[in-house]
Amino acid sequence: MNKGQLLTVDYIIGVMLFMLLLTACLYVWENILYKIQEDQLTLELMNTAKRISDQFVRTSGNPNNWESNVSAASSVGIAIDDRVISQAKFAELAGMNYSNLRYYLGVGSFDVYLKLSNTSGSVFGEAGNRPAEALVVNTRRIVSMDNQTALLDVSVWSPEVGNVLTPIT
Repeated sequence: MNKGQLLTVDYIIGVMLFMLLLTACLYVWENILYKIQEDQLTLELMNTAKRISDQFVRTSGNPNNWESNVSAASSVGIAIDDRVISQAKFAELAGMNYSNLRYYLGVGSFDVYLKLSNTSGSVFGEAGNRPAEALVVNTRRIVSMDNQTALLDVSVWSPEVGNVLTPIT
């Protein structure tokens, strides 16, 4: 071999190993970054779902009789008392157009679906849009309505990612 030869077999193998290692590191970095973003979105969805379900089962809205004049409402709630809900308020909520519903719930860019049913599965009412393939967070609250036990299901989702999460209570 001549002295001062620029490209040697050792040099080429070293560069190839470095490029392979760099590619592996970038791949791992991208996967971790994606997972962090997905976890952040999941946390936002969970907080939104819990906030909405708490708002519904604990407050009657502002003003208390918002269902008689929805345009005057600054917030909506379906509670008569803590975890005792009004079927009339839920019916008014279910009758709202979807953009107004999202506005009053303050869900931002997320979508929402509400379902009120009894413990045997009979549905009293639904509001919002049913989730399709999306990252969905479901909450369920046990409430009382007309002296019987009912279930309020709140689903919040972002159509950006396609997973369904287990219900939180």
